Order: sequence, then structure tokens, then C-alpha cells
Amino acid sequence: MKSRTSAKIAARAEYYQDKQGVIIATETENGFKTYGFSANFDYLVSDNVMFRIEARNLSSKDDVFLKNGNPTSSNTFLTTSLAISF
Repeated sequence: MKSRTSAKIAARAEYYQDKQGVIIATETENGFKTYGFSANFDYLVSDNVMFRIEARNLSSKDDVFLKNGNPTSSNTFLTTSLAISF
């Protein structure tokens, strides 16, 4: 198996709206109306192994997220993953 090393970065913006609460019921004035932004770094360790770290922020007009048990209008988090294909 040939091994190669590479790194890539990406950014993404997204928008989701469910004002009527069909999929996500919030019981807020604006329903679930959220903007999201993320950036990630992918590192291809070998042909079948990839490591990813991603920072993400979600923002809403209403307090639809929870932080320490309290409602808030934004949610920021950092995730990592290791993907192996075979």
C-alpha cells in the first residue's frame, strides 16, 4: 500500500429554518431559524486513514440551544474524528 501525506482546510456556511416547528419544535416566536459556520482541518495520514478537527458555531435569533442547562442563542463546539476505510 502506497502511503501519502496531505492536509486540507475547508470552511462552510449553512442556514436552516423550520418556522412552523415541523422537524424541530422550539415553541419560540421565530421557530428554529439557525445560521451555522464551520472550519475544518483534514489530515490524510495514509491512503485509508484520515484525521479531522472541526470548529463550529451555530447562532439563532431565539434561545433554542442549552449551555449549562440555560437557554442561549448560540452553540460553539470543537469535534475530532478519525476515519478508517477498509
